[in-house]
Amino acid sequence: MKDLRDEFLYDCECRHLAKGSLRNYRAATRFLVDFLESKHITELEEVKPHHIRDLMKEKQDMGSTPRYINDLLKVWRTWFNYLVTEGYLDERDNPAKKVKPLRQPKTIIDTFTVDEMRRMIRFYDGTDFLSVRNKTIIMLLFDTGMRCNEMILMEPEDIKPDYILVKHGKGSKERVVPKSPALSKQLMKYRTLRDAYLKEYPSRHKNLFLSKNGKPLTDEAVARMLKH
Repeated sequence: MKDLRDEFLYDCECRHLAKGSLRNYRAATRFLVDFLESKHITELEEVKPHHIRDLMKEKQDMGSTPRYINDLLKVWRTWFNYLVTEGYLDERDNPAKKVKPLRQPKTIIDTFTVDEMRRMIRFYDGTDFLSVRNKTIIMLLFDTGMRCNEMILMEPEDIKPDYILVKHGKGSKERVVPKSPALSKQLMKYRTLRDAYLKEYPSRHKNLFLSKNGKPLTDEAVARMLKH
């Protein structure tokens, strides 16, 4: 199972899946392999649907939400579907295909109010590089609905007069998103400050948004900034 897992993950890397997807695939498949090994199961032919159900039950007893467990099941299904495609497993013997997802309660997303959005945008009101950068990021995310990773990988050339070209979307698909006059003005302010900052602290990275050390941002860094 470990060898088949490594091959599957290598295939995912070759298909240039997003870093977040790869991280989730590694974790979910590791959970299953470790669980199977604890049951002394190391060969593909030994895996049965009840093993997957048992792991789902174990995760549920540990307090994991139905949504999280169903996300794990999606990864396991993708893995076993890959094994079917590659000829390691017959379709009729696919254990994940016979496992049903948990029932998920419908959740209503509690969105930000207009006042909360204004307060978040105004929070970073300084004129230094980091303050202007952070304010621009928040405005960009609110204005475009762009994913965090898409924003991180943006380059200055992606900003057009009337729109933004997203070149690193989900599934490596490009798309165009409009931008408001307010965002356009803020981007101009940030790019001017960025150019001046890079003259003093040169960087080999082309990302539009950089750290104070001239390095690309990470998901964790953006999350900390937004939480603050």
